[in-house]
Amino acid sequence: MSADLKVCFICGIKYTRKTRTKKAWVTSKFCSKKCMGIARVGTHPSKETREKQSNAKKGYKQTEEHKKHASHPAWNKGLPATEQQLKCLSQKGKSYSKGENHWNWTGGKKVSWMRHTNKRNRELGFDLINEPINDDEVAHHITKEFVAYVPAFINRSCYHNIHTGKNMDEVNFYTLNYLFLVYNKEN
Repeated sequence: MSADLKVCFICGIKYTRKTRTKKAWVTSKFCSKKCMGIARVGTHPSKETREKQSNAKKGYKQTEEHKKHASHPAWNKGLPATEQQLKCLSQKGKSYSKGENHWNWTGGKKVSWMRHTNKRNRELGFDLINEPINDDEVAHHITKEFVAYVPAFINRSCYHNIHTGKNMDEVNFYTLNYLFLVYNKEN
């Protein structure tokens, strides 16, 4: 192995000197800071190291000037609140500060969640596989086209998303088992 090539202790990748100083290169054992951090997990500084760190900080005192600049008060501390500020604070979070009553209302149409819901429904079909039996059943999209009514606890048994496909296999498994049991009871 050449003098300018080493093997990382953690990942085993061969790495070159790049821009390290000679001392840093001679003592280096890792290819990156990431590997060095992995190697340090679970380790603690020795008592000797902790004593050195403690001794380095002993006797250090902040000057009054440093304290003054480090912890200066807010620019508005001590200033009385204006009538407008008090009025705004008293209205914060109240229902009459929404929509047309909001201080920043410029007019126009209120945006509702229906636009978002309708957009998602346009992407999905609604071909029913079965009719709801009970009131507690909800519609579950098995695919983007087909829908089956199942009890809410099955549909909410785990988080799933028809658009990304996340956990759809698991929920569809429970849904199809439920449909199979219901179909067998009827026949």
